Amino acid sequence: MVSSGSLSMSNRHPQPSRGLAGVKVAIGSVGEETMLNIGRDQSTAADVSIPAEVLRRHVAVLGATGSGKTVLCKVLVEEAVRNNIPVLAVDPQGDVASLVLPEDPEELARRGTPLQVQQEFLEKARVAIFTPASSKGIPLSVNPLRFPELDIPREEAVLALDMTAASLAGILGYDLGTPTGKAARASLFSVLDGALKRKAPPRDLSDLARILSDPPPDIAGELAELISRKEAEELARKVRYLTVGASSLLFEMGTQLDLEMLLRHPDGKVPVNVVYLNSLSSEADRQFFLTSLLREVYLWMLKHPSNEVQLLLYVDEVAPYIPPYPRNPPPKQAYALLFKQARKYGVSLLAATQNVTDVDYKALGQANTWCLGRLVMQQDVTRVAKFVQSVDPTHAEQILGSLPGLTTSEFFLISPDAHDRIVRFKTRWLATHHRTMEESELADAMAPGIRASFETPPTAAPVTVPPPEPGPVEPASTPTDLQTAIAAAVGAERGAVSATAVSARTHLAVDVVTRELKGMVKARVLATGRDPVSKEALYWPVEDAFQPSVGLTRELLNIPMRLAQVDAIRAASSLIERDLLVKKETVTSAELDHIPIWKVACQWTTKALFSAPKGHTDDYFVNARTGAFVTIRGTEMHFEKLAREMAGKVQDLNDEVGVVFTAALPREVGILPPIKVSLYQAYEILRRTFGVTPMDGRLALLPIWRLTLRRKDGSGTRTITIDAVVGKTMSGEF
Repeated sequence: MVSSGSLSMSNRHPQPSRGLAGVKVAIGSVGEETMLNIGRDQSTAADVSIPAEVLRRHVAVLGATGSGKTVLCKVLVEEAVRNNIPVLAVDPQGDVASLVLPEDPEELARRGTPLQVQQEFLEKARVAIFTPASSKGIPLSVNPLRFPELDIPREEAVLALDMTAASLAGILGYDLGTPTGKAARASLFSVLDGALKRKAPPRDLSDLARILSDPPPDIAGELAELISRKEAEELARKVRYLTVGASSLLFEMGTQLDLEMLLRHPDGKVPVNVVYLNSLSSEADRQFFLTSLLREVYLWMLKHPSNEVQLLLYVDEVAPYIPPYPRNPPPKQAYALLFKQARKYGVSLLAATQNVTDVDYKALGQANTWCLGRLVMQQDVTRVAKFVQSVDPTHAEQILGSLPGLTTSEFFLISPDAHDRIVRFKTRWLATHHRTMEESELADAMAPGIRASFETPPTAAPVTVPPPEPGPVEPASTPTDLQTAIAAAVGAERGAVSATAVSARTHLAVDVVTRELKGMVKARVLATGRDPVSKEALYWPVEDAFQPSVGLTRELLNIPMRLAQVDAIRAASSLIERDLLVKKETVTSAELDHIPIWKVACQWTTKALFSAPKGHTDDYFVNARTGAFVTIRGTEMHFEKLAREMAGKVQDLNDEVGVVFTAALPREVGILPPIKVSLYQAYEILRRTFGVTPMDGRLALLPIWRLTLRRKDGSGTRTITIDAVVGKTMSGEF
């Protein structure tokens, strides 16, 4: 946290932090790490850096117009390239494309950026600027009917097809938030899913229109339940319109979008692919193209899991693509899915916005590193207050009060994985020249040969392999290679994973994977357990300590402590017995502990007399020690087994300002408290108590302070328990 009187710190490698019971836990990698230099500390003038591994858990850059957020994002891009991380950047305005323009060396010297930074970037970067539906840059088209490969798990194939259906419905002019839009999306999904099951995908958009007009028997009934015959014909007609005129350029002009193609680097350079969206004439076209791009990233990462950061996906100004509920533009589902899952595959998201209150914070909250620039609107400051308070409650008011007065390129860095305090810094000067580029400039600005390399697939030069020198024959390395690939797939999941899932990720036969997994269990590299519901064997790195028997099969949720010991004692002062103004008790000890609670997402339906039933979704919390559910009333947090409110009236941790959930592996929090109530028992408790339908559950750790109070006359002691997040007095079965 920020020390008193200071809002900065010197740059350092991540240091161990303390988990539960005082156990030291390393956050991120330690030792020789790849560091990204992003600027200079405003207080100490020291360089400010973050480890490249921090990118894995995503970065959000927030600031008003003119705050310098795009420049900061481009600094991160330059640093990624210097450290051999490929970049895919979505440029809605043209100012990201100027990564292709080197800065004047004299200006660099005047601004304090070493010339070596520019030299390294220019030597390594291969900047390509793509212009969908235009030949002004490198023309790029998309396959609107891109199908997932047949060997990926069913649930992942469904997600990919749903993205395709959403993007098509959006470009056809449907509002996905309306009943008509939902019906169009569902109908398109039904057709695509049926084609996948038949292993006979539509050849093109005309073929898709034909299937909609004359569906095959296996989906005709399902389609009839979704839309009427007239609506199906209207949907087919709109699909046919996409095959003629300007709309067809999106699907026919230039190189077809393919992540494998964009990320190849036969010349040894690091790919920096900028997708220039200004070449598209309508917002619907931009939404469609971005959805297609995000879908490609999703499908690519499923095939290429990695424990290292292998791609930086940067979207400049994300607000139009991932707005808050109830708006639901086509890219939102795909983008939210990447925020949630991409880090498991080594794909880092870098998101920037000036519209702070117009972004879905459930998605943006997945970012673990935030850079806050100048925010002048009070509602914007209020929106980020919760995050700042959760990281540094002591100085939150001072930091939030400083946001409107920050100068251009001045930011607060909040990165718990890299720095134990909030850093106020100024962005370093770019190695590239920052300006907005017009579409007509793009072709001439790129290096010679870049455009041609995407028009004709390069042919690999023949490689002459010299004969091996005589010597002892080395044993085959296949078993080691297999185990390396399998260990990478298991580790990328950050959870307990089945042999079938590992097989899908490594493209190895299930029996081969199962044999190797069992061998790695014997070697104590992996641990194993059986899911009590599916009875399937699950595997995970032995140090991660999952517990499938109780439902702990993936990352748990850690709730960062906000109340220091002194704050807890102050909060308890009103509970101390007094005789008039004289205290009868004194606090003699304070012990930090954690309560394991299940955070369960549930659905339920309410019915009204003259309206259709209405569906609801909310989280409920169940104590994993006692089975009591959590409710909050005024200044108290109750753990109860008797329901006093209806499902929709329960106040809980989700309703408290300052409660933030951060993902963590069991080993990252030290020794877990004992879990006596399984996730499946928590499901049953909520069904029985509130009549809700549980859908998904995660274990969360609630920090608490146990304060011992002793009577001054020596007649006895008692214990008061206060949560260490919002300072509520706790009562009941906890």
